[in-house]
Amino acid sequence: MEARYLLANLSEHHKVELIAASALLLSYPLRLPEAALDILALTLRRIEPPRQRDLPILPPRAARRLVPELIQRARAILQPPPALALIDRQAELKRAIEALCAARAACLDAHGIGKTAFLRALAADTRLRAQFEHIWWLDNPLPQATFVQLMAYALDVPDAFEAPPERQLSLLRAAMRRAKALLCCDWQAEWLSALAPQVIWLSELPPAEAEFIALNALPESAVREYLAAQTRLTEPEQQQLAALIGGSPALARLCVALLNEDDLTSSLLLDFLRALPPEQRYSALLNESINSFPA
Repeated sequence: MEARYLLANLSEHHKVELIAASALLLSYPLRLPEAALDILALTLRRIEPPRQRDLPILPPRAARRLVPELIQRARAILQPPPALALIDRQAELKRAIEALCAARAACLDAHGIGKTAFLRALAADTRLRAQFEHIWWLDNPLPQATFVQLMAYALDVPDAFEAPPERQLSLLRAAMRRAKALLCCDWQAEWLSALAPQVIWLSELPPAEAEFIALNALPESAVREYLAAQTRLTEPEQQQLAALIGGSPALARLCVALLNEDDLTSSLLLDFLRALPPEQRYSALLNESINSFPA
């Protein structure tokens, strides 16, 4: 219908030209021979631009490594001390372990009581040992530069030495994560939070998004249970001594050690503690026990 409409609107001259052009197109067969296809094949007349030269292969560069003896020496410095008998504190210990195993930051209240014993028990806990391949310990405050040097040796990351100070802690944290290392710091420094959650440290204020664990004074009932399990004191003596200990885990352990190992009588111990104000009892009893050693 469209062809008829087209022919009806063309002049005689245009009709003749259309028929001639159509006949010319129809003269080509639908399937051409191979020779015709070769003649009609398209060829590129433009020369391709020359290929750029390949960049030279750089020589292999050996990765920098620290001397193995220095690494072992640094890791020996970071070994935690043996665990102390932990009095109560099971709820706080569980909170710290769950946070660290879940890769969440955890820190202790710097004003708490029994922080050192708590951290030593934490470092020896089998649940953390199963989660981390390295559990390290630092109880002496270090300047940041000295701390970075020690940890860089222990982790075998020499890049931390040459990095600017603002990047050193982030490099150490990444290396600790790769090595599955946890650091227990029994001291306070604000910049230690940059290593979280690969570190548990002391802080006066609760950091953001961190498990803040406050170690309050022990309840008197927990101290009495500890004395009953570790000594041969009578129940009245346990009650009197627990009241004088005042919830201090360190003083409770010292009293038990003097009663069991130094054969100190309960009456002498009670009289000694009653004569002192509560804040001086531990230090005075510790000094007295040291001075009583034979020269």
